[in-house]
Amino acid sequence: MENRWNQVGAGVVGRLSQPVTEEEFLNILKQTFGTPCIKHSALLHRPIKKVALCGGSGADFISDAKRSRADIYVTADVTYHRFAEANNELVIADIGHFESEQHTKEIIKEQYRYWVDLLHPDKNINKSDATIKKAEEKLKEINKIYKKLIELYQKE
Repeated sequence: MENRWNQVGAGVVGRLSQPVTEEEFLNILKQTFGTPCIKHSALLHRPIKKVALCGGSGADFISDAKRSRADIYVTADVTYHRFAEANNELVIADIGHFESEQHTKEIIKEQYRYWVDLLHPDKNINKSDATIKKAEEKLKEINKIYKKLIELYQKE
């Protein structure tokens, strides 16, 4: 999925390269997140093209998923009455708390490597002094955040 606003927010919204049926998408979720069962709201018998995702307890963002016009919202810890908020506008899929967050470390590492590579001084040799300075400041900020996240994960 491509996420248009990949630097802000508590989740992501993206489009699949090819639409799939709701059943196919739920099976893809089961395989991807390693869960035999997914709680979900009523199926709407419409193709899944746009997906909203929020790891962890994301029930408070159902209205945001609806506002994004997603076909399905993938999250965790959705209580019985919160499923009713789907209101035939989208499918809400609760894949489980651990399942929704298990790939977070890998995503953080990927993003860290991407930004370090992009901002590395060797990549900015022919840039202006102001651009190099901004890249260096951003790189320091990213390193500080990454180190803090590593400390948090080591406490687990």
